[in-house]
Amino acid sequence: MAERILVTLLERGGYRVTRLGIEEIFDEIKLLDQREYLDLGLPPALRALPDILVADPQVSWAALVEIKFRRRFDDEVSRELHDTISRQRDHWPGAYALVMIGEPFDANDRFHQDYIRLIRPGETAKLLWRPRDMSDEREGMRTVWEKLPTMASLFKAEHFFGTDEETSQKRWDFFSNMDYITQALKELTKF
Repeated sequence: MAERILVTLLERGGYRVTRLGIEEIFDEIKLLDQREYLDLGLPPALRALPDILVADPQVSWAALVEIKFRRRFDDEVSRELHDTISRQRDHWPGAYALVMIGEPFDANDRFHQDYIRLIRPGETAKLLWRPRDMSDEREGMRTVWEKLPTMASLFKAEHFFGTDEETSQKRWDFFSNMDYITQALKELTKF
């Protein structure tokens, strides 16, 4: 669901999105248990294929993006994401990862940067960084989260070329809608 929410946001913003990922290419795989899945003998690079390929509206820029949704961002999740994303980057070193959470650090948080952060290629180790004082794990992990780049550092205003009214409106709508998807992410924690 988190992937669909992001894809909808991107497509409404004019981005061109192609769903990749083994689950998209080979839909029946969703019905297999882990043993049956591994027995297929699919190459590791195919199993690690990022979720989406995104291009700007003019197709002058593109990126592979993996989407990871977790209920919250804590020490255990951060380390698990590091391991998972590192394995994927063995095969797709140029891929980005968007980490989405349903429970922000403050119940009143409502902006996209409170729910979505970016792991750039070559920066997976940022998930393992910890502040010197981790006496309060929650506050320490908030610091880790806040040091990660925001989604807006990947999807930029420059991707919307043009000065006409329609382009300006599309740019405004896209960046405004980034904050509106937070409620949908919060709802995902109920499932």
